[in-house]
Amino acid sequence: SSDVCSSDLGSRGWDCANCMRLGPVWIFGLDSALETVNQPFYYEEVFSECDMGLKPCKLSDGRFLLAVDHYTAAALTDVGRKRASNEDAFGFSVEHGAYVVCDGMGGAAAGEIASSLAVGEMLRLLESRNENAGGGEAETMPAVAEQAVHAANEVVFSRAQSDDKLSGMGTTLVVLVAKKDRLWVLNVGDSRCYRLRNQCLEQLTLDHSLVEEMVRLGRMTPDEALNSSLRNVITRALGTQSSITRS
Repeated sequence: SSDVCSSDLGSRGWDCANCMRLGPVWIFGLDSALETVNQPFYYEEVFSECDMGLKPCKLSDGRFLLAVDHYTAAALTDVGRKRASNEDAFGFSVEHGAYVVCDGMGGAAAGEIASSLAVGEMLRLLESRNENAGGGEAETMPAVAEQAVHAANEVVFSRAQSDDKLSGMGTTLVVLVAKKDRLWVLNVGDSRCYRLRNQCLEQLTLDHSLVEEMVRLGRMTPDEALNSSLRNVITRALGTQSSITRS
């Protein structure tokens, strides 16, 4: 509704009569309703149960609010001050709802190759399968994203096996896929996804790292993990083995 201003909505919570759950609706900068899938491999966020763009949400005061999907993205990476080469890689397609970041590892240029291969394969598969799935298949996106992770792992591993100079190379991965009003995040290794809300960063993913495992087991505190000499040791990576297992 044109008479609903962002400042009014942003300061209040609303009971949406047309939604399955009560709470804020993702529009005009409002916080979103949150749902975590019961699988550690995924993080899912549901903005609204309304038919986005088709049916308005009726607010508790009787006014109507039309929810709209709109995504924007930007990316930047830098080699930093210590290394001569940049092993980070990223890619995204706002049109297809695919966003990927990788941090490669390996001798010589192997890390750069691993991360670039993984990003390229992930985007290729997510873009093609997203188009083939059509507009109403949001429920298939977790399976599509997981298949893309396995395919990217196979591409990196096969390349490493075919060239002795690239033996043992691999990469971390964090990927976000968006379909209409839903988001899924998958990660491998210690590359992370954060959510910025109300000027506060919240980590959404769990690291596959040695110190994270020790923290979960109660053998190390989070502060000890931050300063540990083992903090860069990861327990899972893309491309270092022929297959990759779920959390």
